[in-house]
Amino acid sequence: PITGAFLYHIDKGVMCVFVIGIVFIVSALTLYFVKLKPIMKEKESREQNNSIKEDLAFGIKYVLQNHLVFTLIITMLFANMSFRMLEVGLPFLAESFKANEKEFGLMQSALGAGGLVVSFILTFIIIIKNPSPKANMLAISSQGLGLLLLGLTTNHWQAIAAIGFIGVATAVVSTIGPSIFQKNIPLEVMGRVSSINMIVAQGAVPLAQAAGGWFLDTTGPHTLFITAGIVEILTGLVALMLPAVYLYDKREKSHTKEVI
Repeated sequence: PITGAFLYHIDKGVMCVFVIGIVFIVSALTLYFVKLKPIMKEKESREQNNSIKEDLAFGIKYVLQNHLVFTLIITMLFANMSFRMLEVGLPFLAESFKANEKEFGLMQSALGAGGLVVSFILTFIIIIKNPSPKANMLAISSQGLGLLLLGLTTNHWQAIAAIGFIGVATAVVSTIGPSIFQKNIPLEVMGRVSSINMIVAQGAVPLAQAAGGWFLDTTGPHTLFITAGIVEILTGLVALMLPAVYLYDKREKSHTKEVI
């Protein structure tokens, strides 16, 4: 974002768009050199000829029968919809502060900066060996708290701090959430279940952004972020009270004792 703001300041966006196009082309070309080793179990191999409809039906059935996975997917649905309000409302929030291109770039960069710091910590210092749904829900509520605080800001420096906090929470969610999926979903069905998660999470994004745009026109960016923050905070707190989440640690301890 800082680089984008600098390039935009030079010629009002022409060079910025050109650089983005070049980066996309280079990224696409590098995929040609990526060689993945196939990981396939015998059962998965036998099911290779299943139709998309059958795989989709299997994924939906699995999600509905697994209460923890269902809870995670629905929670991430509301969390993702709330988080996407950042993309909708941030330019208008910066405009309300009369921020210039550089200041707007700093606001955008704060999200990545916060995430980068926490990602480094979780990778090299604090390694999460047993991801907990409780911690994931608390991180989701923290992300919502960041959105709420962003809605209460009065200048771009306060906004940078709030967005940095959102970046921290986002990095935690992005680390713990997939880890819980990998731990609780068998490898042979991971693709079909993950596809349901992607359909639900990404499919709701256009609807959420459209609703956010309407809400933004009606109320303004501050109210948009406050509302999105409250929704995400409640999403995490409600999920914490569901049996699939608050009984998870007890089941894990019981299972560990049985194994020992």
